[in-house]
Amino acid sequence: MEEPAQKKKVFLVDNPVSGTTDSFIRREAFLQHFEEHQWACEVYETTPDETVSDAVRRAIAGGVDLVVACGGDGTVAAVASGMIDTGVPLAIIPAGTGNILARDLGIPLRFERALELITGDHEVINLDAMQVKDQVYVLNLGVGVSSNIMAKTDREQKRRFGMLAYIWNGLGQLTGFRLSSFAVQVDDKFFNLRASEIMVVNSSIVGIQHVPNTVDIDPTDGSLDVCIFRARTLWDLVVLTFNVLLGRKERSVGLRCAKATKRITIRSARRLVVQADGEIIGETPVEIKVLSGALRVIVPPRSA
Repeated sequence: MEEPAQKKKVFLVDNPVSGTTDSFIRREAFLQHFEEHQWACEVYETTPDETVSDAVRRAIAGGVDLVVACGGDGTVAAVASGMIDTGVPLAIIPAGTGNILARDLGIPLRFERALELITGDHEVINLDAMQVKDQVYVLNLGVGVSSNIMAKTDREQKRRFGMLAYIWNGLGQLTGFRLSSFAVQVDDKFFNLRASEIMVVNSSIVGIQHVPNTVDIDPTDGSLDVCIFRARTLWDLVVLTFNVLLGRKERSVGLRCAKATKRITIRSARRLVVQADGEIIGETPVEIKVLSGALRVIVPPRSA
């Protein structure tokens, strides 16, 4: 007599303050969906009192087949910090402000469709990541304009106004940027320069898919892109960014790029705020380790 097939075990990390759906209703939807597919699901809600990566590591050590992150890009990064090089796949249910990584990977933004992708037809890619101290980030790290805007945008603003909150706080910088002096190391190359923004990029700069760009950003190519912007106003930066996304290389005179496969160090003459995946993580100097293909992520099949 054949023994019954063992249920797949899912560890689902839910950020209850993200999104607009009531956390209790969302939890019931998780459990019902996986029960219908005969998967065992444990839902873990994030709290300020515990490090998410530690909870994820314990779950993986206890034996799970899949980890799911429900929240914004910051929640995904926190979950990823406990999963690097474990071989356990990560699934994403977008419920944040920007959901830039989900957009870039083609993961459905609708709650129900994201759940269907996990239990339905999909493929798994090996995603690059970046590590700062003991934390992992999957989207980007910025020093300069982006970090200043992030620092001025609180959680309540993001919850109420979404991406408009960032735009509104960015408008306060339309009058001009202060160029800063940087010393940057990209693998074994060294640069001394003045810039308004230095961004280490692993995914689309603004979450726009399928747009040709001169930076050639690929989150699965084993490298991170270091983009150095020299813009004097927010409008200059907006124009420059869209020139990059639209492939207008001849107009991108304020942009300088390099690829890193090992490490990046950013130092500045004065201490500057650093953001990563939409969260303020400290000040310069900052050292970034490149994690090539270290995270397995569920995405829609290429033919879809």
